[in-house]
Parts: sequence; structure tokens; C-alpha cells
Amino acid sequence: MPVHLVTVDDVMSHAVGLVKQVKGVLSDTALYEACEDSLNHAKDELAEDLETYWEKTVIRQTTDEPGAYVREPGIDYNPLSMPTYGTPRWTTRRRPIISVEEVRLMFNPGATAITIPAEWYRGHVDWRTGTVAILPYGMSGSAYMGAAVWYLPLLQGGMGAHPIPNLVCIDYTAGWYDPAADTLPPGSAAVANGITHAAVLGVMQRVARLIPTSVSTDGFSQTFPNWEREMENNQKEVERFKRWWDSHYRPVSIVMV
Repeated sequence: MPVHLVTVDDVMSHAVGLVKQVKGVLSDTALYEACEDSLNHAKDELAEDLETYWEKTVIRQTTDEPGAYVREPGIDYNPLSMPTYGTPRWTTRRRPIISVEEVRLMFNPGATAITIPAEWYRGHVDWRTGTVAILPYGMSGSAYMGAAVWYLPLLQGGMGAHPIPNLVCIDYTAGWYDPAADTLPPGSAAVANGITHAAVLGVMQRVARLIPTSVSTDGFSQTFPNWEREMENNQKEVERFKRWWDSHYRPVSIVMV
């Protein structure tokens, strides 16, 4: 049975106070549609901001051919900026990574220089932060040279300004969970909570103008909750979730000054 990270019913259950108070100004259908729209918007916006896909997604950088995948441009790099000591490493645009299918060094999207052997990066992928490191080992010397005769000087920091491939193209699969799986991965509660708060915040922002601060009927006064405060609370939860995500799935940035 397919699993779901967050449903519209989850959003409505979380916003039970809001649901009660908009019953008089929004029909059940209109409220459900507002929650559905806000949930879809929250998922898309957070995915872009956090550089992820929630559902398992196949990504291709090595081809322009149409297919059942997301097309991404290759990763530009300047060989002069490569580390003199240590091995090359690149970070994918989306993470966490589920699998790496292929890594190529290309002059342009239609011209492959070499396909990097899987042995060079297998075991050197940080699945959470999307970092793919290249370590050429596990091959004989003749096979190594035959696969990438120009690549050895690059590893030694000696390429200089020679014409070399300027694109790293990685075919990979990324995403937080697989909808076809039976269970959600560890940490799903935190992710679902963050998305739900973002969706509820979106609904509240949309219907805030419809909610009076208080009403007086037959001499009795009823005061509604402070919606601004409730929206602030939801915003704080969203920001807390983003910080949690960054601490787990953002690659460390090092700035030299």
C-alpha cells in the first residue's frame, strides 16, 4: 500500500481551530480545496528552498533525450579551482541521494570525455548531503590509464590551462521517500511536521481576512484567537524545521577569507 508523507486531512486535523471558525464563511469543499492548494504550495516551496524532492525522483544530467526523469544541467567546474591535494568532489543539486547511476566528464551535454568508473566513487558518496567524491582505485594501472589518460594530471594538480572537460554530469536518484514503499524512512515525523506547519500557515494567510477578531450576538461577546500570533507560531515551527534540515542535509560551506 503506497505511503503518504502528509495528506490534506493531516493539515485539516492540525488546523482544527481554524476549521471550526471558517465554517461559516467557507464551504467544506472550499476549505478542503484551500488546504489542498496550500499543502501542494508548501511542499513545492520547501522542496526548492531545501534543495530536495520529497518523493523518489530520477534525475539525468548526461542526456537531453525525453524520458521519465527530471532533466538537470551539468555541474560547471574550473579545473584550476580543484584541490591540489585530495580528490575531486561535487555536490548534487538535490538530496538526499538514493543512488548514483553514472558520472561523466563532458565538454558539453553532447560530448562525453569519459565515463568515470563506478569503482571510483562507489563508497564515496555522502547520501545525506549529496557529495560525490572521486577516488581512482580498484583498477589496474593499464585500465586506469586507458579509462582516463588525461585525468591523472588533474588529480595531481597539473592540468594548468589545457583544454579539458568543463562539465561534471551525474545521473542520480534523489528524494526523501519512496511512495511505493511500505514504510516511511526515519525522521519522517520531523519532515511531516514541518510541511504541515507550512501548509497551515498558508491556509491561515489566505483566510485571515475572512476571520473577524470578535463578534457580538444577543449581548454576548465572543473573541476569536489572535490569528497573527497563531501564524507567527506556525512560522517559527517552519523555521525550526528548516534549521533541522540544514543540520542534516546541507553540505558544509567553507569560506576562505
